[in-house]
Amino acid sequence: MGAGPVALRRACAVQVRHRAPRGADRPGDQSVTRNAIADLTRVTRDSELALSSLVGRIVERRSFDAPTQAILAAERSIVATRFRGNRGAYLAALRRSRATVAVARAVIADELRRRALRLRLRVPTAAVSQLEELVGTYGAVLAREVEVDPAPAWLPGGRGLALATQAPARVFTLPTGATARIRTLAGVVRVRPLEDAVPLAAVPFSTARPALARLLREAAQENAYRTWTTRAQNSAFDEIRCIRDRLPAVGAVELTSFLPYLSLGEGTRAEGASS
Repeated sequence: MGAGPVALRRACAVQVRHRAPRGADRPGDQSVTRNAIADLTRVTRDSELALSSLVGRIVERRSFDAPTQAILAAERSIVATRFRGNRGAYLAALRRSRATVAVARAVIADELRRRALRLRLRVPTAAVSQLEELVGTYGAVLAREVEVDPAPAWLPGGRGLALATQAPARVFTLPTGATARIRTLAGVVRVRPLEDAVPLAAVPFSTARPALARLLREAAQENAYRTWTTRAQNSAFDEIRCIRDRLPAVGAVELTSFLPYLSLGEGTRAEGASS
């Protein structure tokens, strides 16, 4: 349930003794104010969720703080790829989501920070049996053998099987054998489909294995990140002072579930931005 005006008036300020990480180009936030909670609650319709997200953000920024330049660059890429370069359409989408530009940029910073933190976490190599089981879960996902230059994060080798959960949707609609330039969040890439798009279950396991390994590694990194941030937030409780004893719940809050077009993922989970 969302919090009404009375609940928001009772929202407390949270202070965390916090030192900005080395290399950050701006000081770390040290408090979560009523105004910050109210601004984010307009998006989430839940003041407790907003509070948890804001406190978690402070704790995580100890380990990595996205530079302002990177945040603005990501915002420009989002406008270019998901709103066809129309900043007015982007701002209109924010208004429909009841988000300010400042809130949106903070969510983009969350995405950049979480991506960096996930990449730092070690996860075990997947066993063949795990990859085989994954086919049953993701068998209906579209897959396509392609060449991409320069090699993107969703196909690190530049050639192989691209999955619709990771790659831009246009990769799966291009004519086979034709080369096209596609604008992605990471920049413009040249894509040449080598085969028609088919469900993953129809692809031989030997061909699908590298893509399945990427998929499982991403899932493991996400789980590791969630475990890490929960522990970090629990450890920070001794440093949190909250008026009227209001303490946040701990854990990872996915604000892109409310603002999906701000996700830095390229796949189908990030689609539907401008609709």
